[in-house]
Amino acid sequence: MELIKSQRSGCGVLAQQGDYWYPVCLIQPNETQTEWSVRWGRHCEFVANGIEPGSITSMPTTNIVDVLWMDRTG
Repeated sequence: MELIKSQRSGCGVLAQQGDYWYPVCLIQPNETQTEWSVRWGRHCEFVANGIEPGSITSMPTTNIVDVLWMDRTG
């Protein structure tokens, strides 16, 4: 799965961290468009340490999707 090209800053999507998907808000893409700066949801509870809820990190576009949003089966 990959990020739909029409996404822009401020959109809500899901980002994969480990085995799980968490809600994030897109901030901005990097120059090469291979990563996005994202803000993690304030109420995310991460299995692995290293990311704080509400923080901003970079994520590869391969770990960001919007097609699972509101799709319980996916």
